[in-house]
Amino acid sequence: MLFNLKTEVEDLHKNGHGADGVKRATLHRNEGAIYILLAMDADSHMREHQAKAWASVQCLEGEILFTLEEKEHLLRPGSIIMMEPGQRHSLSAKIQSALLLTLVKSDSNE
Repeated sequence: MLFNLKTEVEDLHKNGHGADGVKRATLHRNEGAIYILLAMDADSHMREHQAKAWASVQCLEGEILFTLEEKEHLLRPGSIIMMEPGQRHSLSAKIQSALLLTLVKSDSNE
């Protein structure tokens, strides 16, 4: 399975649907993981939340202020942040941005 992330991001920004300036598209789902593309408009936000799975968030474009357990990180293209299950986090896009979220399933978080 092959994805052109640049094309997928452009399409999501142009044609995607989502609330509060955040658009989501599931690229692939299998028994072990879920791969989700996120496109965020400039000045959009995702409130604090947590995932039940191990997760990574990779910045594909733009700039994201990523707050993890009350510590701020600036994500730019090429940056990746890893999280354990249950870690609280929030996101704010400074400019139009895109992220690849990977959630890794395990027996303990299904």
